[in-house]
Amino acid sequence: MILSSKIKEFIRDHALESNPMECCGLIVEKIDKSIIPIKCENDALDKINFFRISSLDYLRASREGKITASYHSHVEYNQFSEFDKRTSRGLKLTFILYVISENAFLEYDPSLGAKKDNRFLES
Repeated sequence: MILSSKIKEFIRDHALESNPMECCGLIVEKIDKSIIPIKCENDALDKINFFRISSLDYLRASREGKITASYHSHVEYNQFSEFDKRTSRGLKLTFILYVISENAFLEYDPSLGAKKDNRFLES
């Protein structure tokens, strides 16, 4: 998945405003094929180490179009947790991770696994 610079900036800003807690949200493809990010509330009990998107946020996003990915942030941990991977596979949904300390994006495709994707850093 290639993210536009506008979407990367949106995710980065969301992560920085939520720091030290993990931010989270969904990436949606609208009927007109445009891609939009949607902020969600982190519903986890431990918001510093986990994220959870509520069913209501999934429902709200699905009304905008097709959910194509979920995003969240880590302050320093520069890889997906086992919980992230298991959840991505269970939902069959690509996960995007923004690592604040590295200003880097990573992608986990549940059918391919994790990869650091420098394309995300392009303008």
